[in-house]
Amino acid sequence: MRLDAIPGIERIRYTSPHPLFYDEDLIRAHGELESLCPHVHLPVQSGSDRILEAMRRRYTRERYFGIVEGLRVLRPEIAITSDLIVGFPGETEADFQDTLDLVARAGLIDSFSFKYSPRPGTGAAEMGDEVPPEVAQDRLQRLQAQQRDQTLAYHQSRVGEETLVFVDGQSRRGGNQVSGRDPQHRVINLDLRAGHAIEPGMKLAARLVEATPHSLLGEPLDSSIRPETEVSAGRTPGSGATSQDFTGSRLTSGAADADVAESVDRAAGSAEDVLRVL
Repeated sequence: MRLDAIPGIERIRYTSPHPLFYDEDLIRAHGELESLCPHVHLPVQSGSDRILEAMRRRYTRERYFGIVEGLRVLRPEIAITSDLIVGFPGETEADFQDTLDLVARAGLIDSFSFKYSPRPGTGAAEMGDEVPPEVAQDRLQRLQAQQRDQTLAYHQSRVGEETLVFVDGQSRRGGNQVSGRDPQHRVINLDLRAGHAIEPGMKLAARLVEATPHSLLGEPLDSSIRPETEVSAGRTPGSGATSQDFTGSRLTSGAADADVAESVDRAAGSAEDVLRVL
């Protein structure tokens, strides 16, 4: 992919891909393109094939596992996050258990999870067989409790590692603590020396020293700071270096020619390709 070869772009991310369109080319890209970040937000919605069919998602849990396995074969350090819905019309306890099993088997390090709510004019709103609100709430709480445990375990497994943190700005704690993201898109908070000025768009090498359920605490390894361009969904922080916007399968920049756009579209839009687990 020519986007990877553009000088000054060190991190490339893309927005939530539909599992149906996730093909072999895109999986291979994670093993071949150094600037493609080791993080994929891959929405699954449910771990039950029966519910996925009712949602008209057009993929199965096994296809989802195949994508995850292929990514991890080529990029072992990759972080997988997802979106999940509980309480979809007709969801049984067995369906919900399938979702808990998928979260565990796929090793999701984080997820956005929600209770189903009907939208007027949609097919789901006409299904009936609604899950009682108290049951949906209980399932949401159980799902989120499992996810919290998995997220914390993942964070704890990374304590002692060295990483590069792309600084977003001051952390919520304030003072001399700044916050940023590592290549896996985890929130990293860094305590700096007094008077050590850091601006958004800078990158710091850090050692991870403490894990929490929501973030990691790191110690800067040195005071060397340099601008970095991160290519992310509709966002281009940083300054000085070449800047591009990469949103899903569309590129918006003067340097994004037809060849680059065609390459990305081919990776993200080949619904008829059969995924081969690498």
